[in-house]
Amino acid sequence: MPKFLKNFLLSTILFFLLIVSNVYANTVRETLVLANMGDVNAQLKLGQMYWYGKEVAESNEEALYWYKEAAKRGSTEALRKIGSIYSISFNDNNLAIYWYDKAAKKGDSEAMNQLGMIYSNGENGVKKDKNLAMKWFRKSYEAGDNTAPSNIGYAYFHGDGVERDYNKALFWYKEAAKRGNNLAQQILDEKFN
Repeated sequence: MPKFLKNFLLSTILFFLLIVSNVYANTVRETLVLANMGDVNAQLKLGQMYWYGKEVAESNEEALYWYKEAAKRGSTEALRKIGSIYSISFNDNNLAIYWYDKAAKKGDSEAMNQLGMIYSNGENGVKKDKNLAMKWFRKSYEAGDNTAPSNIGYAYFHGDGVERDYNKALFWYKEAAKRGNNLAQQILDEKFN
């Protein structure tokens, strides 16, 4: 069969499946079909299903497989999720850093914040580096994350890697609250009122 005809048929089938499944498949089998056809959203969905054990048996390995497939197709979210699996499920922050860094280079503010957390805590194979943590928190903030300014506020409030400064802590917690961070708002209400 000529390549163009094969691609046309696959595209037609994919289009039909997307319409029938309303973009996101409703069953594992439909999601698997779409994922195997290269649908990034289906691959992300399968990754999440396997990671959390939703509708399938929990499997970090299967989750990694599907997230890596989505990452091959350019998904920044998949890169970040791979980093999370390595950090949370496998306790390997060196591999987590590798994947978070890939996502951060594509502008993912959550990945930047996670890099900050890894360096701030310094565990699972990574040395604590408060300066590097603060660098990543600031980059995350600049990229629009709503958790990073709260982490910066925490550092100033507790003198964690920086000189304790309640005015700077207040500023950063307010920045986080402005971005919809409820925990930052709660801290403002409890500690600064």
